[in-house]
Amino acid sequence: MFRILSIVAAFIFAPQMASADAVWANYSFTVKPGAEAKLEKAVRDYFDGNAAFTGKVFFNRQVMNGADPSTHNIAILQPSVSAWEEGVARSQSDPKFQALAQLFAQNAQSVDESLLTHVKGYGEIKGEGNKFMTFAISVSSPTRLIQALDKAFAQEGSWTLSGPLDVFAITAGGAPCISHIVVVGTEDFAAFQDYLRSENYTELQKSLNRVREIRGIGMVQNLVFQGPFDLNTLR
Repeated sequence: MFRILSIVAAFIFAPQMASADAVWANYSFTVKPGAEAKLEKAVRDYFDGNAAFTGKVFFNRQVMNGADPSTHNIAILQPSVSAWEEGVARSQSDPKFQALAQLFAQNAQSVDESLLTHVKGYGEIKGEGNKFMTFAISVSSPTRLIQALDKAFAQEGSWTLSGPLDVFAITAGGAPCISHIVVVGTEDFAAFQDYLRSENYTELQKSLNRVREIRGIGMVQNLVFQGPFDLNTLR
């Protein structure tokens, strides 16, 4: 647990850099019953009081997660991998971080960790309390995947008029046979389900079916959304 949160801290203490190769460090946990509020407050307090933090942190509750036993995840977005590498050593000497790591060790069990690189984003990213649909996919042609999204989202009825969609490529970790994660932000899950029945998506799906296979779908409720990194610079 401490090792995983040490990697998280590497992103926390990393300096701000250009966002062209932004990264997402994802850490999934099974949280003990009744411990969510305690961990949510600890995450919020830690980042509120951390002037060195230049990224964006998400603390999320898994609403639907299939066979994956994790109940929550921490997602840290930072502008580059090199920023993470430079932050590793600094994280080890921070007593507030060590206290946070200890609290997680006592109240949660690590399930999975992965590092992802941002490929492309569409639509406006909003604030705390949103919901997310996550699609784990295997992609045969990343170029054609992006071309299909570019074409669909330039047309009338695009999902991006309602919410954001971001594509990430898995750099390390993750599950076998999964090359990318697509994250869709929405104010409510029903709105995105309506989009999946739209003409815009029907046409998009024809192109997507040629280049990707869906391996898993998740539904997530955001609890904490903090940090100065403007994710809309990834558009």
